[in-house]
Amino acid sequence: MRIARHLNYRRSFPTATSARVDIPCIPYEAFDYTGNTVNPWSLMRLVESVRAYTFWKHVSTSAPNTSMMDLHDILKSRLVFIIGARLQIMDRAFHEFETPKHPLYCITALKNLGKSSKTLSYDLFHEGSDRHLVSCDVTDVLVDEKSRKPIAYPDWWLEKYGHHVNGFRRAQLLTDVDPGSAQVNLSYFRVTLSDTDTYRHCNWASFLKYCYESMFEHVSRDGSYAWITSDDVNAGLRHVDMLFRNEATLGDVLIVQSWSECDQTDTGEYPYLKFRIINNGNSCFEAKMAFFEDKKSIKHKL
Repeated sequence: MRIARHLNYRRSFPTATSARVDIPCIPYEAFDYTGNTVNPWSLMRLVESVRAYTFWKHVSTSAPNTSMMDLHDILKSRLVFIIGARLQIMDRAFHEFETPKHPLYCITALKNLGKSSKTLSYDLFHEGSDRHLVSCDVTDVLVDEKSRKPIAYPDWWLEKYGHHVNGFRRAQLLTDVDPGSAQVNLSYFRVTLSDTDTYRHCNWASFLKYCYESMFEHVSRDGSYAWITSDDVNAGLRHVDMLFRNEATLGDVLIVQSWSECDQTDTGEYPYLKFRIINNGNSCFEAKMAFFEDKKSIKHKL
């Protein structure tokens, strides 16, 4: 919330369960080494900033003294833990240099609601053209501030906002990720201060950054991934599904496992990468990542 007050954003609340946040530009450090596109973990950080800007009151002197769905009242003595997310590039041209990337606006809305969990959608548009660039669905669970165990939303809150969704449903999350007999690549990362949040826990976006850095470490080596090549990666991220299982804290050494798989469908082959991050012998993060098709790339299976 403190950082949110330093952002030059503007917000409004079109409906009882949605908000619009106007974003002047994407920060310089968010772009990748080519200067064409935005790092996926930086997009997650952008979503995080929108969450902070809509969850709390008093983010600016000009903004309405309220929050999205009264979340400032909910979070006075409770926390939310992110348990799943899906980041999707809606327009492939977003990865191209000529595609305008400022100014932007983000529409966030309640998409799904359970007794102790909710899913909020974050849709990023280019101001002026209304071009839909990025979508991110984030599922979190409400937990007690002291016990850190899931708790139900208050009855008054469920009654006030529950009728805006079609019933209470369990969130659809990425299922267990297991390499089986696949060839697994390994990378090692230590959680540094810049990778953490307010509580010195590894920030949710940092997990995806580790996966990307591990991927680039291995994809340039012939045969490291049976179904994914550097041409696929250079074509740009299409979508990534993420499951957040456990915490990692400052100083932890994480093992990133990665491998490729391919589904055979009626329309052809569907190759993707899978990741699992191990901390102290347990999986703390899992992901499934797909890329836009690159016609020059020849898929091969070892």
